[in-house]
Amino acid sequence: MRHSLIRRFRRSSTPEHISILPQKNHFGFTTHANPVNPEVDIIFVHGVDGGSFTSWTRNEDPRLYWPREWLPKELELSRARIHTYGYNLAPKRDYSSECEFASQFLTELICSPLWFGTLPIILVGHSTGGMIIKRAYTIAKSSHLYKRPCQAIQSIIFISTPHVPLDLASFKKWKKINPCLTTKPAMDYAIERLSSQFQTVDRNIRIFSFVEAKPTSIGRGRRRVMICSRRNCVVGLPREIVVPVVASHKSMTKFKSPNDANYATFYRHLLAALREIREVNRTPLTPPPAYTPYWVSPAEYQWTRRPYKIQRRATW
Repeated sequence: MRHSLIRRFRRSSTPEHISILPQKNHFGFTTHANPVNPEVDIIFVHGVDGGSFTSWTRNEDPRLYWPREWLPKELELSRARIHTYGYNLAPKRDYSSECEFASQFLTELICSPLWFGTLPIILVGHSTGGMIIKRAYTIAKSSHLYKRPCQAIQSIIFISTPHVPLDLASFKKWKKINPCLTTKPAMDYAIERLSSQFQTVDRNIRIFSFVEAKPTSIGRGRRRVMICSRRNCVVGLPREIVVPVVASHKSMTKFKSPNDANYATFYRHLLAALREIREVNRTPLTPPPAYTPYWVSPAEYQWTRRPYKIQRRATW
């Protein structure tokens, strides 16, 4: 009886390669890496019909949850705080709720105990998540309440985010993925208004626009169509870098392994944004102040350093 229970327990135990953490889409901020001396905050925002876990994981495999499993192990990102942000954007909700989620994102940003805004921020948005980032940035620029986190945002990475209104055929295909888009005029008005506001806000921020280069399979017939082309994914700002990726709209953020070419492409540009932030925030090196032990008075400390000064003068 005892041996049978042991065998049953061993069979039902969790394998070593599966994480014991709950694998689900959390709302709000979830921190995956929090080093002792951080230098930057990297925040991932998912799109419609996705989540803070499913949008960044291939086949919902916890081992392929790369913001938590791969990025913290990169040597160059050892001092980066990595977060994912989740929100409940149901497909039946109206497209105007994008502004509501942008305000909610900013509110949780300034109310977080992690003190967002004290470190440079890199925002990564996929699909509609990039539009929420744009809306949040324009709101933060026009309000003094969000001044601290707004000044900390120094780079934005858009992944398959539409910045130009789509044509009718693309809208019908886009609506199958994002059912919350009710009418094409409403979507075109929202995209045009948001893009015009974003272009007049700030031209000094570094932008990376990842463009899909493969069609996406949609519908029962599995038709392969291009959801968001290069014309729709380009912002048009001077400090923008357009990066074509050989992947479909849904697989732009889902990688097979750390050796995946698309993951390497994303990591290189993320590292380029981080290095540029380091160059901007670099301060000239100054010699450290003389160390005075707390158990020695200033007079005694000067007396202890006097032989060193005399010896230095003698050698000179």
